[in-house]
Amino acid sequence: MELSRALFDKDGYAGPYPLFSHSQTKNILKYSSKFPERLFPWIKGRHSVDKCIADIGKHPAIISELQKIMGNDILLWGSQIIQQKPGKKHNWHMDFEHTVWDGVSVWLALQNVQAQESISVISGSHLLNVHPAELKSEGLDQTDSQSVLEAAKRLSPESELVNLDIHDGEFFIFEGKAWHGTKNSTDKVRYALLLQYCRPDQKVRALKDVSYPHVKWHSFRPDCLLVSGEDKFKVNKVIRSNKVGSLQKKFMRGSVGRGGEGKRRWKCLWRGCS
Repeated sequence: MELSRALFDKDGYAGPYPLFSHSQTKNILKYSSKFPERLFPWIKGRHSVDKCIADIGKHPAIISELQKIMGNDILLWGSQIIQQKPGKKHNWHMDFEHTVWDGVSVWLALQNVQAQESISVISGSHLLNVHPAELKSEGLDQTDSQSVLEAAKRLSPESELVNLDIHDGEFFIFEGKAWHGTKNSTDKVRYALLLQYCRPDQKVRALKDVSYPHVKWHSFRPDCLLVSGEDKFKVNKVIRSNKVGSLQKKFMRGSVGRGGEGKRRWKCLWRGCS
């Protein structure tokens, strides 16, 4: 599917696009499971520690599509492997960071993603300039897709509910302000990778906690990875690719044997991801 900038601007999403095989997504999860979130500077800081995820964030198949939307200069500011337990859902929302700065997100299906069920978006909702939580006083039920769609249609009659026909190993792209929701109606854990991008002129912050409308931010500047072009603005903390994984290397040296075993195991796992 060829990405149309005009359609993306109108609908707020594009894809899905193929990226990895099932065996590759399995290896990605195996590799990344060695690095729990407590090792990261913040919940969406995996790309600053986990080389596998940083390299996926720079994957040419992803970057080439993003360049059609964002231009050549692109930062990866957020990354997170999302585990959704059986029977759980993430109510309709927009990612709060994008009430503060503009950006585009990539959602990569890794394991147990169900086509036309696991994730949905409201087309055109990125243009509504309102968080779904703000409409609760008007009767919006964030747990109910039909209620969310009706609220969107009151603001823009062209809005539609789109259940993404996405499978493991595929990704889709969506505007940061797009309304979206997920659910897992299976009896197995569902895994997906969220990658979040912005242009270098957008000043990024690290979200600590949000209970809308109350928000807490970390005091530090989060690591951003330059994945395309250059940073002319210097308003963010931008790290180089060779700085990714410094904490990871230390962790792996302590968790595997000596005599080069850690290096060999790292290579083996990484080759399975590429």
